[in-house]
This record gives sequence, structure tokens and C-alpha cells, in this order.
Amino acid sequence: MVLSKYLQKPTIDLNTATGLIADTLTVLNTKRSQVEEVFGQLFSEIKELAAALDTNIEMPRLAGRQTFRDNTQSQSVEAYYKISVYIPLLDNVITDLKSRLSKDTMALFNLKVFMPKCDFSEEDVKKVQEASIAYGENFIGHTPKEIVAEYYHLWSAKWRREAAAGMTLPTSVMEALR
Repeated sequence: MVLSKYLQKPTIDLNTATGLIADTLTVLNTKRSQVEEVFGQLFSEIKELAAALDTNIEMPRLAGRQTFRDNTQSQSVEAYYKISVYIPLLDNVITDLKSRLSKDTMALFNLKVFMPKCDFSEEDVKKVQEASIAYGENFIGHTPKEIVAEYYHLWSAKWRREAAAGMTLPTSVMEALR
């Protein structure tokens, strides 16, 4: 499954998401470490497409002194685009994924324990308690971990009561906040 599609689902499994993120980063890092072969294959496909479209692939004009765009001195068009476009883009995507989807960020998904229609174990509650310790004042205002467990039990009782009354329970965080 494509990572971007999976992360946009209204219901998400933390273990699967974490695995997909790790797999995606592994593939991207492999492409980065094998940049010569990977970009060589990609560029040959680009040349075929350009030939089919009757277009030439050219380097931009290079200057002796350039300050507002890449001015990479390259021996070939392929080397220019690899150095000026492909490698920086790949590095940017890898860095962005690592910063946006770090282990700390993924740990916040443990807060789904407060959502209805989910069966959670006491292990899940412990993960939320750990998050309350890790995020301190940003997590319900310095709430002790024991109180976080009590919040969990209160939410569970609320959802059971509403389900018994025949009310429709929210299935996502956005529905719960309404």
C-alpha cells in the first residue's frame, strides 16, 4: 500500500503505519545509496520519453558566477540533473519523512485509546501513560500517569453508556470532537 494513501485513512493502525514508514525510508535510503544505478535507469527512461515526444534534454546555460540557482559544473546532462535535481530532492524527502514521522510523532497515535469502538488492553493504557510522562506539560497540563488511566476508564464508560442507549459512536477523532 502507498504510504500517503494509508496515512490519510480515517482509521489507522499504528503498527502498520510505522512499518510502512520504515519500509518507505528503507527504499528511499537504498535509492540514495545506489544513486548511480537508480538515476541511470530513470534517466534512460526519461531519454526514451523525450525521444518519443521529439524533445531534447538540455542543461541550462551555466555561468562563471551564479547566485540564484544551481550552477553545477557537469560533464553531461545526466550528471547535471542527478546532482542538481535528483539527489537534493531525494535527500529532502528522506529528511522530511524522518522529521514529520519520527518515533515521537508516531507515539502520539497511542492517544487513539480514547476513541470508541476499539478494544484496548491495559498495555495500550500504559503507552498513553508513557506519552503523558514524555510530553509533560503539553499533555493535559502535567497530569500524573495514574490520572490518565482514570481518563481512559471514564471515556470507556461513556462510550459503553452511549452504545447501550443506541447512540451512534464516533469513528474518528474529528467526529469525537464535534
